[in-house]
Formats: sequence, structure tokens, C-alpha cells
Amino acid sequence: MLSAFTARPIIELKQRDKSKIETILAHGDRLLVGLNTGSLRIYRVNSVASPDSKRPNGGSSGNGRGNDVPASPPNASSSPTTKAAPPSTNPSDLLREVEKFSTRAIEQLAIIKEANTLVSLSAYHVSLHDLHTYEPIETLSRTKNASCFAVTSNIVKDAATGIPEIISRLAVAVKRRLLLWSWHASELGDDVGEIMLPEAVRCVTWASATKIVCGMNAGYVLVDVETRSITEINGTGAAATGGQGSRFGAASMGYMGLGGYMPKPLAVKLAEGEMLLAKDINSLFIDIEGKPLEKRQIPWQSAPEGIGYNYPYILALQPPAKGSLEVRNPETLSLLQTLNLAGAAQLHFAPPTLSLVHAAKGFHISSERVVWKMDATDYDTQVAELIAQRLYDEAISVLGMLEDALLNDKTGTMREVKMLKAEELFKAKKYFDSLDLFNEDEVHAPPERVLRLYPPMIAGELSNEGKKAESREGTPEQEPQEPEPEPPQHEEEGKTNGEKISSAKSDMVEAASPQKAGGFSRYWPMAGGYTRKADSDTASISSSKKADKEKDDCDAASVIAPKPPASTEDGLLEGKDLMTAVRALNSYLAGTRARLQRVIDPATGQLKRQSSSTSQPSSAPDDPFTSLLTSQVDSDKHLEDELRATFTLVDTTLFRAYMFSQPKLAGSLFRIPNFCDPKVVNERLLESRRFNELVDFFYGKKLHREALTLLRKFGTADEDDRDEEGGEKKRKRKWWKPKILAQTDERDEEKDNGDHVYNGKDHDEATDLDVDIPVSEIPEQLRGPQRTIIYLQSLPPDLIDLIFEFADWVLHRNPDMGMGVFIADTENAETLPREQVVRYLAHIDEDLVDGVLEMRYLDYIIDELEDATPDFHNRLVELLVTKLKDTESEKDGDHQAAGDKRTDDWMKWMGRLVNFLRESKQYSLGRAFELIPREDPAFYEAQAVVLSNMEQHNQALAIYVFKMKDYAKAEEYCNRVHKLQSETSITAPSSPNTLHQRTRPPSSYAQPLSQATDQDDPEATPSIYHTLLSLYLTPPHPYEPNQEPALDLLSKHGSRLPATSTLSLIPDSLPVDNLESYFRGRIRAANSKLAETRILEGLRKTMLVNTQASLLLGDGLPGGQAGRNRRVVIEEERVCSVCHKRLGNSVVAVLPNNGVVHYACLGRSGKGAGLGRSVSGTRGRVAGAWGRSS
Repeated sequence: MLSAFTARPIIELKQRDKSKIETILAHGDRLLVGLNTGSLRIYRVNSVASPDSKRPNGGSSGNGRGNDVPASPPNASSSPTTKAAPPSTNPSDLLREVEKFSTRAIEQLAIIKEANTLVSLSAYHVSLHDLHTYEPIETLSRTKNASCFAVTSNIVKDAATGIPEIISRLAVAVKRRLLLWSWHASELGDDVGEIMLPEAVRCVTWASATKIVCGMNAGYVLVDVETRSITEINGTGAAATGGQGSRFGAASMGYMGLGGYMPKPLAVKLAEGEMLLAKDINSLFIDIEGKPLEKRQIPWQSAPEGIGYNYPYILALQPPAKGSLEVRNPETLSLLQTLNLAGAAQLHFAPPTLSLVHAAKGFHISSERVVWKMDATDYDTQVAELIAQRLYDEAISVLGMLEDALLNDKTGTMREVKMLKAEELFKAKKYFDSLDLFNEDEVHAPPERVLRLYPPMIAGELSNEGKKAESREGTPEQEPQEPEPEPPQHEEEGKTNGEKISSAKSDMVEAASPQKAGGFSRYWPMAGGYTRKADSDTASISSSKKADKEKDDCDAASVIAPKPPASTEDGLLEGKDLMTAVRALNSYLAGTRARLQRVIDPATGQLKRQSSSTSQPSSAPDDPFTSLLTSQVDSDKHLEDELRATFTLVDTTLFRAYMFSQPKLAGSLFRIPNFCDPKVVNERLLESRRFNELVDFFYGKKLHREALTLLRKFGTADEDDRDEEGGEKKRKRKWWKPKILAQTDERDEEKDNGDHVYNGKDHDEATDLDVDIPVSEIPEQLRGPQRTIIYLQSLPPDLIDLIFEFADWVLHRNPDMGMGVFIADTENAETLPREQVVRYLAHIDEDLVDGVLEMRYLDYIIDELEDATPDFHNRLVELLVTKLKDTESEKDGDHQAAGDKRTDDWMKWMGRLVNFLRESKQYSLGRAFELIPREDPAFYEAQAVVLSNMEQHNQALAIYVFKMKDYAKAEEYCNRVHKLQSETSITAPSSPNTLHQRTRPPSSYAQPLSQATDQDDPEATPSIYHTLLSLYLTPPHPYEPNQEPALDLLSKHGSRLPATSTLSLIPDSLPVDNLESYFRGRIRAANSKLAETRILEGLRKTMLVNTQASLLLGDGLPGGQAGRNRRVVIEEERVCSVCHKRLGNSVVAVLPNNGVVHYACLGRSGKGAGLGRSVSGTRGRVAGAWGRSS
């Protein structure tokens, strides 16, 4: 058990002294002892040198745990002797005895330090004495028959001035009355408060500066001394002895037949606003408001004689017959220590000071003859003892209650203890609880320490399984699994509490540390960092350090090696236990990975910039993420290397864990940036035949060549298999040694050299793809080129040479699917270097029978991506013309007749050429005209389109009329040109850099339709229709006039032709009745124009009428304009909305919103701006109120 306190007798009455000790009071280095004879003895307690005083927190001056130095030096105002006492071998010296201090036994003593007053309870009265001379000052007459009292001193701010002052209060219990005195600074107040309680008070304890707990036979009440309100304290559940929800401590029937014996109520104030109430064996924890807390009862087997609190433990003194002191943990309520003190009857604690709770001077215990001073053991030693006994929950609880200043390294110690507890839970097969504790924000256990608990198939070389613990330097020596003998202190506990040791230990394993739910749900590390160096994990809890323990693997060391439980004697994980442990490990690794991602970028492997504005380097030992490392770092570069190595270990282990427990999740790890070891991943995935995940891993690690090589091997495996079955070996395919363009070879070599490095290793060394895999084991989705195409589509444009290398075999095997690499609707495909792709596809087309890959890509970038590069447009024209010529030559080779109709495919290609020539404006017209055959009738329309783009309309129409004799296309051509010219004349003129880099000559064809309807101006240039009509009626030599299409043209478009020039073209021999349709069209166009004018006139008249009606009558809308009949009533109290003065008889102006302003203010009003005279005196635009627009 724990050795939290040691008892040291400091006062022992001599045998011839017949007096008995009734009460004691510690004040500085003085100890006042009240005897049953009424005498008061003053002792000086001598300090005793302690071997623990070397520790900065080993003396009682800092934490109340030793007796080297008094808690505070003797004060001249509180002690008659101010000189330092000479060294003495006696524990105490009697300085003075006041024999006539009281006529009867002194029952209770207290001090009001600010008033230099000693308060005593004797002869059923409370008396005040001078603290210097111990002479009586006053006996409070109203305290007759007093049973107990309590004193408190607090700093309180004055309500009026806000100045803090010390207020001391004295509460005295006189039967049912509670009397209250108060001292302001050192002045005793005249007012005496009195509160009547329902029953006689047996104990009083201050809960705060203004609230006091009173214990009675019927229970407890909380009294507010300022408001005089009384609140009953009710227990819940088992704490309510009188029934559910009844007053705590109420009398039970069990004592009614024992002569009226009633157990004494006890109360003590704990830390952080808590109080403990006890009556008989029942206990209740409350807050300072009197509300019960959710805590179980203290398992006392017998009613304590007294209770107390000495930071941070609860103390219970058993009756003098037993003479034992119990020390318990306030959180777990576990019994930590039992001290046997013969006849001990009373606990005395120094009064709470204004400083920290732990700054008291320890406490004292007295019997009738002896006074013991209880010295606290060093806190680090206490924690070490708990760890040595594997009471990790108790150690965690104690560490949580202690302040940081009281320990050498609280954060490191807490972290180490939690890791030891996690290891214990792991050995007890509580894997999820163990790994959640390893993953807590305050722990962040290094992965190496956690992985040592797992077999080699999960942890690799870090595993300790199958090795002797003592063979590894820096690790604690662990003995074979044997049941640990029960410590003798537990036997004491069994005697006093009647509890079984096994149940107590089982409670300790599970009760203490409040674990946070979610395991790795909160990823950011704790505030205090952890770095591992020599004996780093044990520095805060080890009582002695070994200087030679300076190795990197010492993070698993502990102060005293805990013995594993006998249930895990073999220490091997297998079967269901291993599966459960691995699944718990997944959550730990995921949490650790998330923390590392906050510090290091997994995509680049470099440290992220920290937002801290301090000048401290990022590798400082208090950085939170360094708790995941196993050694100290001295530079950012070293820190980056350490974190990258830790990240590699975490990711590789996470991969192993996924492959063991949930293989389907391994792919999700590869689809994000990771640090998995390629050699381990490649080996495991090939063994398990998980080729898809291997490809994803290669892609994530940017090992694209290895991935594509594997995909090419799988994609061609079925063909190789068929070749071997046929007994015939085909010639080696050209795509096994891809053809790369000469201008990209050097760059490809540079990229390969740059891409083949991973963590200092060559990719060929890290991965081994030279394995023989039967075709039947290759997944169906990896056969053929489809998977390679998807992979190539995901590569960025800077790897264009690698794309060309591995797209070669795909294009040769299936050109249609292979083109998806270059024309897919993806960002990568759109951003590929197009010139290189065009050249590459041109070389591929040379090897294919029907190579149109380059043409398809040009169509894609021109039509879909709207690429306006002239070279691409010229190249596409050249390819289309070449394609048509090659198809024509193939037909001639097949001895087909020249008059045979061409195939549908050929006509489709011709249609594509004509449409492209008509729609594109980026190709070179001269070059295109030279490429098109002049004498081939099939290319006449293409020639016409090029001439049209060159604005040679006469020549283009001559081809339609004389060569093709297709009058419908000639008319369609005129319609298209006329529409384009009309749209061009309406829009703004184009920039000087026009399409085709040519200048359009001035032409009258650009006149709009309304102007071309009747062109009788002899100087006007004829329209496009006039040009076609002239070709019909006055053709060049040797063509004859053609009146039929001319008359058809006149009947449809006669209104667009000038009358004078048109009639001059008509031959005199033509009958007039043939021109009937022409004249009808002209007349109809003229009548339409006249009718349009009349319609516009009627609409304008209607608009005028509506405007006049709105002017006279208003718009008729609610709240709208009322016209000239609008009226505004100006009352006597109405004011101007601008200057806020009365309108009176002034000249006013009415705004459109019926607002009224002074006429002079009209210009300053927002809605009247610009309606009155301007500032300069010029008259602005003025209108009536009805005509003003908003």
C-alpha cells in the first residue's frame, strides 16, 4: 500500500503527569495544547533534518509534505518569542504553561490571526484571549452552554468601495441557536447575529465565507449568514438513511433501543468547493450550495471518530479503541494507507490560509497522552509506490489532483502512467480500452511502444513477441507470469474494512482514469510535448537514475517492472484475440496519422509552417507533436526526418493491419498521400493477389512506370496465353519497346531519373514486378487496355512522355478505346501539349491501316476545345483532302468506273471537308485552295466555299451555275451571303486583324435588308442576287443565257434587286406575262412598307391619347399619379420635409409622392433635385408635380 504519511511523536506527557490532552492547536512553529485541568501549554516544534530535503518540493514550506522547515516563520505578532530557536535533539520544547487559563477542561481552541485573538471553548462558554499574553479579553456571555464553534477568515471586497478587506467570522452553536460574530480587519463588530435552527447543533463547519454547514441529530442544514436562509441537505439513494430523498443523517430506528445513542455528525471541507458529510458509516459529498454530488459512499465498515482533509487525501480517524488512521483517495475512495496510532482520538488541521491549499503545515493527531505530527511523503515517491504496485488508476487519480508545481514532471509522469495502464489493459485483453488510452490527447504514445505488443506480422521488426524481455537494452526486465502476492497493507484493509483484495484491485483497474470517448475523435496533440532520450519515460517517477541508460529504445522502461497477470502467461496473440487487437490498433494508427498530418505534409514529406509567432524553433521539446517521436531533435531537418520515419512506420503498420483484418480498406489508404514502404506493400499485395490495390498504391506513390508496366503485363496476358496455346510465337509487338519522338527522348530520360527516387531508394529496388502470375488469377478488370487507359487519363501533362510510351500498345490494340487517353472529357486531356500529341498520333497513324487518330484529335481540339491555332486548322484541311484523295485512288485501283457513284463514307468525308471550310476562319485560304483539286467535279463545292471566304462571290457563283449547274445551291449561297452581310452591317465593324489575315474590300453587299429593298440609285453597287441574275441572263462566253432560273430568282427575291438595273438585264424578247411574279413581288413589298407606316402612325396616336389621359386624370393606381386634379391639404401643423419648419403661408411645391416642401427647399430635397432653380441661378428643368418622373 501507499506510504503517504508518516507519524512522528512530538509531545508525550510524562507518566507522573496526571493531565490529559483535550485539544491542540498548531500556529506556526508553536503548538498549543489544552489539558483537562484547564491549563494551556505552549510548545515549540523543532524541525528535523530530512534526507528528502534535497528536492525543491520536499520541504513543507512549499507543499506541506515535510517537516524540515516550518510552514511559515514565527510572526512577532503571533508569538512572544521571535528569535530562532537553537538546534535541539528533542522533537519539541515546552516554552510556557498557563495554569489558570480556564477553570475547567479546554475543549476547543482556534485563532483569529488578524485580531491577534485566541478563541477557546471551556466551561460551556466561548472566551477570547490575547494571542501574545494569553490573558483573557472577554467571555462571550451569550455563549452559555455552547457545544462547539468554528472560525473562518476570508478576503471580501467591500460592496461600496470595492476595496478588498479581511473579514473573520466566529460561529458558535448554543443548543438550537447559531450565534455569529465578525471582525472587520482587527475590529470586532458590535452586532451579534442569531439564527434559530430546528434542533440542537452538534457540529459547525464553514463551507464558504458566508455559508456554514450545521450538523444535528436529525440531519444537516446549510445556513447563509448574510440572508439568514436555511437549506436542508438531502441525500439520494443509499445516502438518505431515512428514505429516498429524505434529509441526510436523519435518525434511524436502529439506535432507538441503545440508550438513545446518536452518532455524532461530521463535516469537512474538501478542495474545489466540495464538502464531505458523514454520520455513522454513511457519507455524502455536496457542493458549497448544499446540493449532493454524484459520488458513491465511502466504504467504511465502522463509524469514524473524526474526518479531515489534507491535500489531496481524505482522512478518517477510527475510535480510540482501534486507534487507526485511514487515508483515502477522494476520487476513487480507495483505501491507500492505514496507520496504527494507539489511542488516537482527535485530528487537528491548520486553519485554511489565503494561499494554496497544499501550503498548510501538515496535520496533527492527539491522544490523551501523545501528539503526533503527520509528515507527508514526497509526492513523486508516492506516485512511484503506486506504480510499483501496479495501481495505475490510483496513480492517475493522484496525479490529476496534484498541481504541476508539486511534481518534477507531472505531464511526463501522467503520460507514462497512462501508457503503463494501457499496457496492463492490453495484457488483460481489453484491447479497445487499451488503444483508446494510448491514443488520448494527453498520452500520444509513440508508435514503437504500442507496436511492441503485437506479433511480427503486424509490427515487423519492432515486435517483442517470442523474445526475452531482458535481451533488449533499455526495456524493463519482466519476470515470468506469476500471481503477485498480496501486499500486507491489503491485509490491514481486509481487517478494517472487511473487503476482499481481489475486488479492490479489480476496481482500481477500471475506476480511476476518466477516459475520453471516441479514442482518436480528437486529433490535435496535448499541450505538453514528449521527447524520448535517456530514461525519458521514467525520469519523473524514478527514485534513482542510471547514467548509463542512454539509448533510443528506452521508452518502454518503468520504475519498477510490473508483473503481467497470470492470464497472459504465453504472451502470444492469435486467433480472435489477435483480430480484436488489430482492429483496435486501426483506430490508434488512424488517430496518430491524423496528428502527424497536422505537422508534416504527406504529399511532399515536408514540415508545415506553424502559425506560432514565437521565435522558438519548431523542434522545441514542448511542441505537442514531438510526443510521437522516440528521440530528441535539435533542428528542423532532423525533426522532419524523424517525423517522416514515424509517418512511414504508422502507414506501413496501418497497411499491415488492414491486410490482416479488413483487406478491403487497404485501397482507401492508397488513394490518399501516404508513407507506406513500397517494398512491404508490393510483397504483401502480390502475395494476396490484390493487384488493383497495388496499382492504386503505385499511383499514390507516383511510381507510374511500375504501375503501367504491371498493367501492360496484365493487359496483354490473354494474348500471350493464346499465342502459347496455338504453338506459334508471334513477332514481338512494337509496343513492348514504345516509339518515342526524338525531341522528347532527352526530357523523358530526365523525368525518369527524377521520378525513380523514393526515400533514398531506387524504385526498381523498392518494387519487384518480375513475378509469374497465371492468367486465371488476373482480375477481369485488369485484362485488356481499359484499366491502362483510365490510369493514363489520370496522369498530369508533365508526364506526357510516359503517356506516349504506354499509350502506344493501347492504340495499336484498340485505337478507338486508346483515343480516350487524349480526347476524354477530363482536365488532364484538355491540358496535354497538343503539338506533341498531334505529332505522336501522326506517327501512330503510319503504323495503322486506317490511321485517322490524328484527324480525330484535331476534330476534338477544334470543335470541342475551340482551339484557334491556324496550324491545327491547316493540318486538318490537309488531312481531310488527303483522306479523300487516298480513297479516290483506292477506287481507281479497284477498276471502278469513273461514273459510278461514290460510297456513302466518301460522301461523309467530303461533307466534313465542306462544312469545315465553311465554318472555320483560321485556316490559310491560299493553301487550302492549292490543296483542292481543280478539275475534279467532286471538289467543286469545296472550291466554291474557299472562294466565298476569299469574297470572290462571282467566281463562286460561276462554279455553282456553270460547273455544278446546281441552281438551288447557288440560291442558297446568295441567301447565306445576304444574311451574313445584313448581320455584319448591323453590328460594329470588326477589328483590323480579321480572320484569315485578309482585308475585306468595300462592298454594297453589306447593306441591310431595308436599304436593299429598292435600290434605284444607278451608282449603287448591285447585291449578291444581282450578281447571280447577271450570270443567268448575261453569262460569259461560251455559256448561253438561262431564263428559267432567272425568272425563279426574280419571283422570290425581286424586291431585293434594284428595279432599274434589273429591268436592264431582262431581254426585250421576254414576254411581259413571264414577269408577273416579279411585279407582284415588287408591288407587295411597296404595299407592305406603306402598311407598316400606317400601323406605326396609329400606334403613336394611341400613345398620345394615353399620355394625355394620364396627364389629366392620372394613372388610376392606388397611391399613384392623380394627374392635374391632384390636391394636397396643408394643415397648420404641417412642416416641410426638408427644413422641418412650418409651411404656413409660404410658397410650396408638391413632390410626386404627395410630399410638400418649401419652394426654396425644393432643390435640396432628394426627389426634387434638378426641378427648381440651381445654385448658380440658372433655371433647371422644371415641370409640374404631375409631370415629374421619379
